[in-house]
Amino acid sequence: MHWRRNHAPAEQSIDISPLIDMVFILLIFFMV
Repeated sequence: MHWRRNHAPAEQSIDISPLIDMVFILLIFFMV
């Protein structure tokens, strides 16, 4: 049951993935 519940939010995680990449790029820019 837990595995099934994890599968549902898994799709949302993919949508957030690109957002995390943008945040990382912004962090790198700030560091430089």
